[in-house]
This record gives sequence, structure tokens and C-alpha cells, in this order.
Amino acid sequence: MYTGWADPVVSAYDTIDYYRQVVRATSGGRTHETSRFARLFLIPGMTHCSGGPGPNTFDKLTPIVGSQTR
Repeated sequence: MYTGWADPVVSAYDTIDYYRQVVRATSGGRTHETSRFARLFLIPGMTHCSGGPGPNTFDKLTPIVGSQTR
């Protein structure tokens, strides 16, 4: 998952809260275990899915593929 800190539609704090709920529900609060199948990336300055004063485009695939090699 990713969200922009400057998103005017969905608050980054709501997305963080949702991710914490996923961690609690799937691994009893153990973030390391949940990170095997779900991770949250917070993008500074990005608005709703793109745009904003922060990074507008970035490589979303490498972090996912890189996590498969651990």
C-alpha cells in the first residue's frame, strides 16, 4: 500500500490506522510477520495517488520484488 502525506481525499493517518488494523488482525500485532505480504509506504508531499509538491512518479515495483528475495 502507499499513500501521500498531502492527500486531501484520504488522510495518511487513516491509512496508517488501517494498516495497523491489518497487522493486528493478521499477525497479532507483529509488523515483521505482516510485512511478508503487506507493507505501507508513505510518500512525502504526494497528493491522492500522484501529484503534489513531492515525488509524482517513483518505482513502485522494486520494493515489492526486493522483498521477495529475503
